[in-house]
Amino acid sequence: MIKLHKKGGDRQVSVLVDGEHYEIKTEFYHWLNFGRIIQQRIDGVEITYGEFDKFYSEEPPENREAGFGELCKFYENKKELPRPSKKKTDVITLDWEIDSEFIYAAFLQQYRIDLEKEYPHWHKFLALFYGLVGTKLNDIMSARCSKETKGVMKELREAWRIPNKVKKPSVIPQMEIKNDKETKASTGQD
Repeated sequence: MIKLHKKGGDRQVSVLVDGEHYEIKTEFYHWLNFGRIIQQRIDGVEITYGEFDKFYSEEPPENREAGFGELCKFYENKKELPRPSKKKTDVITLDWEIDSEFIYAAFLQQYRIDLEKEYPHWHKFLALFYGLVGTKLNDIMSARCSKETKGVMKELREAWRIPNKVKKPSVIPQMEIKNDKETKASTGQD
């Protein structure tokens, strides 16, 4: 979350684990990668807490599980508004990877930010993303959530539909992630 009542927006640059601050990498591309790792776990790939060490600027916390929980909070960047809808939907309107070219174009079009040359903080990136209007990406996302049963919008919804193999949770689910020692023990490694 960006706090504009403080100089520089008071952006989060660390996570608090067991009473100690651990600096994290905050550039948006790291957190797109974080989401990819989470998606792999949802798709059934076994991952360990150690795979998230690369999101710390220096040494990760000893308590990797608590650290992972704090990284998830940073990634989710919960806001008070808008409130979550009580309606459940299976419609996936965005995939960071599939839609990357349209995201790039939208940032360049609307903000003149070249995401290959500028690396905004994850929370700034999300704030700007949520503020996008009038871009091709907005058109694609609108088509994906259209409920039209006939005509052009139905055709566009089908043309832009994200493949079913992609499962996209609205929040990071509770996941069973092995700690590195458990993984080494189960594979016979020291």
